Amino acid sequence: MNEFRVCVFNVGPTQRVAVGEAEFLHLVSGGATHPVPLAPSHCREILQWGGEAIPVVDLGQWLGGAQTDAAGDYLGIVGYQRHPEAPFQLGAFRMPRPPAKATVNDHQAHNSFPRDPLWKRIAMCCYEDEQGAVPVLDLARVFSRNG
Repeated sequence: MNEFRVCVFNVGPTQRVAVGEAEFLHLVSGGATHPVPLAPSHCREILQWGGEAIPVVDLGQWLGGAQTDAAGDYLGIVGYQRHPEAPFQLGAFRMPRPPAKATVNDHQAHNSFPRDPLWKRIAMCCYEDEQGAVPVLDLARVFSRNG
């Protein structure tokens, strides 16, 4: 049986998502972001980190919820590659609290995604735990122009 380590975080009152533990690089508390005029509502900020401008995605906003820009928010910095030969890229997610770590196995695989069709575009798979279905994000899709 295969097991995988993931970082799980909330993107709304009841919706959680996961990214691979190796993809989750750093957690920033109270990081100063800068506005990006005319950007989509879910990606209107960048974070200056490590000499790079990193796009900040608010999945709660993308899914039609309220923007989570209250004081005390966290930014989870993630790393990904679009394909094996591609350069390493960074992105960040707004989250209300630090992520939890979990171990997921093959028996937890879940065939149905949450109702919003966005999940089929930005998640590579889904698993189920005691609290319900958890989409596992495909970071290259989330941070693509067509995500």
